[in-house]
Amino acid sequence: MMQSGAVAREPSADVARPERLLVLSNRLPLTVRSEHGRARLERSTGGLVAALDPALQRRGGTWVGWAGGALPPEESAETGYRIVGVSLTRSEVRRYYHGFANRTLWPLFHSFPTRMELEPEDWETYEAVNRRFAQIAATSAGSADLIWIHDYHLMRVAASLRQARPAARIGFFLHVPFPPFDLFRILPWDRELLRGLLACDLVGFHCAGYATNFLDCAEQLLGARIDREHGQVEHGQRTVKVAALPLGIDYERFARRAREAPRARKIGERIVLGVDRLDYTKGLPERIRAFERLLELHPEHRERTVLL
Repeated sequence: MMQSGAVAREPSADVARPERLLVLSNRLPLTVRSEHGRARLERSTGGLVAALDPALQRRGGTWVGWAGGALPPEESAETGYRIVGVSLTRSEVRRYYHGFANRTLWPLFHSFPTRMELEPEDWETYEAVNRRFAQIAATSAGSADLIWIHDYHLMRVAASLRQARPAARIGFFLHVPFPPFDLFRILPWDRELLRGLLACDLVGFHCAGYATNFLDCAEQLLGARIDREHGQVEHGQRTVKVAALPLGIDYERFARRAREAPRARKIGERIVLGVDRLDYTKGLPERIRAFERLLELHPEHRERTVLL
């Protein structure tokens, strides 16, 4: 086992109030690291944590997710909200996370279908892990809480959660592109993923194009009635709102830190900075070639501009 069970960090008294957030994501804002044979916690990095942590800090509530290992029960987590860990075995991490999420959905959703791998056992494990997230959410959410599910790892959670909590308020946000119909229909489990999202009350995307792709797929694959003017899908007995809701960062906090940061560069030197994972979707070779082309066409930037 990579994690022994659900471990909760209790919130302070000021966050135990109605209408809190219950956030579900694959990873928690805390990651377990092993050091000298002892597990310790450190803050997670990434855009999802940067976007959601301030919201939970302000609103209070609970974050459900996987920490990459067993949460050390003796350590306290100074988050300002409750943390609930989800247990995953090594096999589940391999098939649900590295398999279906990252070798099937990730390349397909980024329009790299030739990189996609299809393994039925990966899909079955993905379903099982999503049901576990739903079970934990059903027992962790208060009657007035807003349940907010995140990203392509958990696209089937709402289907199980809706059965357990029919009256729950559930939202979903996809942090990656949603592909057009001709790509999405390649997936053998396309309808199951759509039904998972349509168990929510609100489905959000970064931009209008992704929302349109989702509406196209719901219409053509499920025969759902679509109101494009108001961004609504009629599915079964439910009407689901679909919207473009760009998820940003705490701009003022980053701007303040940038202003306060020490300056350590040459006078007159310009730095083009990129911070990315080494992933084929990030366009890193293309970026380097574009910078080379810039220096070819505009020699005035040579020796004065640095790509970092």
